[in-house]
Amino acid sequence: MDFEHGGNIIQMSRNLGVEESELLDFSVNINPLGFPENFKKVIIDNINKLSFYPEIYSQSLKEEISAQLSISSDNIAVGNGSTQLIYCLPEVLKLKKAVVVEPTFSEYKKALIRYNCKVETFMLNEVDNFIIDVELLINFLQQREFDALFLCNPNNPNGYLVKTDELKKLSEFMEKSRKFLIIDEAFIDFTGERSFSSFQYNYIVILKSLTKIFAIPGLRLGYLKANRTIIESIEKILEPWSVNIFSQLIGIETLKQDKFIENTKKFLEKERDFVVKELSKIKGIKIFPSYTNYLLIKILTSVNVNQLEKYLLCKKILIRNCSNFYGLDEKFFRISINDRNSNIKLIKELKEFFQINLAGKGENEGTFQRWN
Repeated sequence: MDFEHGGNIIQMSRNLGVEESELLDFSVNINPLGFPENFKKVIIDNINKLSFYPEIYSQSLKEEISAQLSISSDNIAVGNGSTQLIYCLPEVLKLKKAVVVEPTFSEYKKALIRYNCKVETFMLNEVDNFIIDVELLINFLQQREFDALFLCNPNNPNGYLVKTDELKKLSEFMEKSRKFLIIDEAFIDFTGERSFSSFQYNYIVILKSLTKIFAIPGLRLGYLKANRTIIESIEKILEPWSVNIFSQLIGIETLKQDKFIENTKKFLEKERDFVVKELSKIKGIKIFPSYTNYLLIKILTSVNVNQLEKYLLCKKILIRNCSNFYGLDEKFFRISINDRNSNIKLIKELKEFFQINLAGKGENEGTFQRWN
């Protein structure tokens, strides 16, 4: 079975017969700065707790999150990654029909289908750079019967962000209609935009991943904010002890990392501008606007992403083949923003690949539309 996500570096190292450290992984969209240094100390200082059971529903972490958000801990559920919580929602919310904004993270649709929920797609337009027009979305929803809307913000794979004012319009419509709006904020901390979790609505569910911004996907940690009834229902079906003791301890530390997040945003803005500037010099590609730590790119020439992927694998570089995103095809790929040396190496190999394949063809230069 093909792997549907990025970050499969362990399996790829086995397939290629090389050490994991030899690969440059641009397929995974986690913080290029790695995790905060004090996370190591937390684990080392608490290593004897390997012999303890973790709190069943991560109550201490829930209380810390609730204090940060200034809401009751009864409005928080903690999961073994936000994906675990995504799979709880169709059952807990008793969904019969849901709308998913596509192209996006594939697990929403898979979770809905698992629970026999019908799925309708609101398809974003490539001509509009896959930007969500909230007015068009509301008009679309007004003409349909549905129970919930799934929205990734900023969206994966293109990294575009619906700003708070627009989200308020959508949320007020959903609240008035008594339909659930599930907003996945897995990458919000990379953007500088305020999390929507600070706003109070009965029909809005906010998903937060802590694995992306803090570079801890090996621990698996996320949480969900919703009304008390939803949280109670989720914790009834969550497996006890599903979040391990180190994830719970590290989770508490993540809430003290304002400076780390600010440094990440500054680093990312500088490196993303550098990568976009250099990639825009390459003939035969289009880079889509992004507010995050990754870029969606389209190949404008006769070659496809499978050929590019194989070429880069020979150079020990991994990218995210986006052909399995609903609404995309074999012309699309995604790259993460990494450290300067790694970014330079990727850019060099991309330039060489497209120079080889565009020799004498006179293709247009790579295009990139800037955003405010």
